[in-house]
Amino acid sequence: MAGGEIVALSGIVLDPGAGVLRDFTAAPEHRDAAYLANYDNTTLVYDAVWSAPDRAVVLTAPSFLNLWDPFRATLRLDGQPVGRLKRLTGRASEQVVIPAPARPGRVSVEIGGRAYSLDVRDGLAARFRGLNTLLAMNRDNRLDWIADWARFHAERHGAQGVVIVDNDSRTYAPADLAACLDGVPGIRAAAVFHAPFRYGLTRHVQSPNEKSAKFLQRAMLNLARMDPCREARAVLSVDIDELVTGPEGRSVFDAAASHPLGMVTVRGRWAFPAPDLTPPLGHGAHRFRRADGKNKCNRKWCVAPGRLIGRHFLWDVHRVGYVLQNLFTERNPFELVHCRGTNTGWKRKDFTAPELVRDPDLDALMDRHFGPAGS
Repeated sequence: MAGGEIVALSGIVLDPGAGVLRDFTAAPEHRDAAYLANYDNTTLVYDAVWSAPDRAVVLTAPSFLNLWDPFRATLRLDGQPVGRLKRLTGRASEQVVIPAPARPGRVSVEIGGRAYSLDVRDGLAARFRGLNTLLAMNRDNRLDWIADWARFHAERHGAQGVVIVDNDSRTYAPADLAACLDGVPGIRAAAVFHAPFRYGLTRHVQSPNEKSAKFLQRAMLNLARMDPCREARAVLSVDIDELVTGPEGRSVFDAAASHPLGMVTVRGRWAFPAPDLTPPLGHGAHRFRRADGKNKCNRKWCVAPGRLIGRHFLWDVHRVGYVLQNLFTERNPFELVHCRGTNTGWKRKDFTAPELVRDPDLDALMDRHFGPAGS
C-alpha cells in the first residue's frame, strides 16, 4: 500500500474570552465537574472540505445550538456572503453544504466580534472509490492492536481501505498510525484524520429535555460519509476492540453491498480474556464469555454509501436508517466480538468481569487469526 494520507483537522475554535460560546445542553443541576470538563462549548466547526461531485463546500460541526444564527449571518466563502445552503442536522452534529461555482479557498465567520477562518481542503473520496472500507475512531490504542484489527478484517471479510479518526493520541503521532497500516496485507488505501478536539460526554442524558453532547464521534462518522467513504463499495463501522465474524467464506461487505437497502446490522456480544490475565490485552486473548449468558452488547453496522440507507440517512454510532434498520437489516449471520480487555481505558477504566466460561468458537477464531493461546 502507498503511504496513508494524514489529514489534520484544525477547525474553527471560538475564543473563550469573546463571550459567545455554545450553550450547555444540560440543566444546571446536571452540570457536574465531569460534564464541565468534557463539554465542548468552543468548537464551532471541525472541517471544511470541497466536494467536487456536489460542487459544494461541506462543513462538519458539533450541534450549533445558539451559535447557528450568528454563524449563518456572517458566513463567507472567500469573503463573499453565502446565499443558498443546505443544513443537515443529526443527533449531536451538523453538516452545512454550500454550493459554489468554483472551489473556494477559505470559509470565514464572525462570532462575538471576533473573526475566524478555515481553509477548505480537497476531498479524499477518490482514494477509497470502490473499496471495502473500515471506519473507526481511536485514541492511544496500541499500534499492534490496530494493525491486527485491520489484518483480521482484510483476511476475514476482504477489507481494502481503512479510515481512522485519531482523537489526539498522546503515545504516538498520526504518522506512526498511518505507518502501522502501511504493511497490512490486503489494505490498499488508508487515511488518518487527526482530530484534536474534546471527545465529549460519554454519560447518558440526565433528563428528557437534555440533548446529547457526544459531538465528536457522530460528527466524524458523517465527515467520513460525505468525504473519504462516500464512494466506497461498503463501510464497516467498528471500534479497534471489535471484530466481525460470521460463516466462513462470507463477507459482511458483500452482504451490505448486495442487500436491497444497502446495509446490514451486526449484533454484538462481549468476549473476555481468561480471569487470570490482566488487561489491557490484544484480541487473541479473548476466548471467554459470561457464564450467566448476559453477553449482549451494542450493535454496529456495515453500509453501502451509494445505496438507499447510506445515501439518505446520517450515520450514527449504533444506528443508521432508524425504522428501516430495525425492520430490514438485522436478519443476517454476522456477529460482533467485542473484546473487553482490548482497551486502554480512555473512555472508562473498569475491566472487571463476572464468572466466565471458555467458548470453543472463540478459541477456534482466535487460533486461526491470532495464533494459539499463549503464543
